[in-house]
Amino acid sequence: MECNDILNSIKTINVSNLSSQAKLDYKFLHSFLETYLEGFTWINYGALTPLNFLDKTILTQSWVYRTEYIDEKDFEDYFKRMDSIPQRIDELIHLMKAAIRLNRTSHLASIDRLTDELQLFKIQASLFYPIKLKEIILVNHIPNDTWTEIRHKIQNKVTKQIAPSYKNFKRFIEEEYIPAARPKAGLSSLKDGIKYYEACLKWYFGYNITAAEVYKLGVSETKRIAKKMKEVMSQLNFHGDLKEFFNHLKDIPEFYNISESKIIDEYRDIIQKRVNPVLFNIFHHVPLEEVRVAGVENNAPWGSYGRNVFRVNVRWPEDRSTFTMLPLTLHETNPGHHFQVSYSNANPIPKYRRLYLSGKYYAVPLALPNYAAFMEGWATYAEFLGEELNLYKDPYEL
Repeated sequence: MECNDILNSIKTINVSNLSSQAKLDYKFLHSFLETYLEGFTWINYGALTPLNFLDKTILTQSWVYRTEYIDEKDFEDYFKRMDSIPQRIDELIHLMKAAIRLNRTSHLASIDRLTDELQLFKIQASLFYPIKLKEIILVNHIPNDTWTEIRHKIQNKVTKQIAPSYKNFKRFIEEEYIPAARPKAGLSSLKDGIKYYEACLKWYFGYNITAAEVYKLGVSETKRIAKKMKEVMSQLNFHGDLKEFFNHLKDIPEFYNISESKIIDEYRDIIQKRVNPVLFNIFHHVPLEEVRVAGVENNAPWGSYGRNVFRVNVRWPEDRSTFTMLPLTLHETNPGHHFQVSYSNANPIPKYRRLYLSGKYYAVPLALPNYAAFMEGWATYAEFLGEELNLYKDPYEL
């Protein structure tokens, strides 16, 4: 059944006869379907610009980290995914050529770093990160001869199939796409750009809100956070402005110069020894699956979460500050995203609200909504809950 058919079908329901919980479910489903269908109005906008310095579709093969490798069948599935990468790259080029024809390419500021990223991109390291390989061997006791065969197959696919596709994509970006980059910045430079922007906002928020209203809220929050930071500066007897304080933090050796393995170990300790033991002091007990910490080396965010994996950026480990580790852990794992997902799984919530259905943010609002304002709002609130749980050990972490 098509989404439009489902929406028309539920519109025939007499809502007044529903229980309070059913009314809530009805409201969610109606909004979910309506938002998705409205997104097709903008099919020739963001969906045609699938790559920028933030959303690097082909440089972040996150499925590698989200997949379990228990037996040879899992590796066969893994190889099938590898085989699909050249087709995926061809599809991206097709979309981006359509953007060129319609004069809806990205502005140069969004894509000028891509050539360097593609030049530095380590295909084999990305497709099977060495730390994960080590874990697979240790946990599943893969025989050496089988492992040798797997490695040979990976190398063969990378060399003969995937590397040439990336080379062609790099050529396309440099020779065709960047020269056609949009000359004016901002969505206001596009036809109906403001309407498009507000459609994106509705997708994220779940209700109609203007850009001006979001800006006003952002200014208010910035002032609130700045005030809190000045309180921390006062506790530390620091005399200066915020910029000077940030520079001061960079000059404290004890917060830096840790190794890649130490970063991962520290995050594990925060989860297992600091957060989890006190988590249920303020929450009802729910079944929690273990969070696995995995390192990533590409130019990704400092931390991200998906499918029980907390991915932390270990690129340039000497520059990673230890005082930011606790709030990031609270945001991404417990009581943030991981706890949020675990709570949903433990309750009778419809699958479309429990399962993460879209990671293609560049295509928004042409995507199934995940109400990111709720998801990220909760994770930000989880950072505050660290105060309620007395987890911040000093003003620097706070």
